[in-house]
Amino acid sequence: MYNQYLYKVQKFVESQNEKEPVVKGKELENTEIFRDMYDNLKNEDLEQLTKLMDQVVSSIVIVCKIGRRYIFVLLYFILMSFLLIELNLDERITVISLLLIGGCFLYKTYEFVINKFCFLDAHLIMIYKCVLDKLISVKSKNANSW
Repeated sequence: MYNQYLYKVQKFVESQNEKEPVVKGKELENTEIFRDMYDNLKNEDLEQLTKLMDQVVSSIVIVCKIGRRYIFVLLYFILMSFLLIELNLDERITVISLLLIGGCFLYKTYEFVINKFCFLDAHLIMIYKCVLDKLISVKSKNANSW
């Protein structure tokens, strides 16, 4: 199912890029993925939907933390590179140290790219979050009307 969603999101994003770069909420609701996710989740109770929403929010928080940690790695790399150059050590020691720090930085960059959600996954998560928002609001209104 994920592969089908991923393919549909890819086509949706490509069509949006041709028309308009910003995805509007109404257009999002009209996608097949939104309707399919909505149909799969509409029979869940409010408590289960709330748990699912908490999981989505925690996933988004983890992604933000990964981004913040990478910024610190980047700043550390830049700072240490300038520091090594300014220390005026033997050229061989400086070059070897810069290569080691550069290798570590490249590894952390690779790790960041691998762990970070790709663009299409982010779209899927946002569609899923929209579905959950809509279902929770509908079920909350129904619960309050009783």
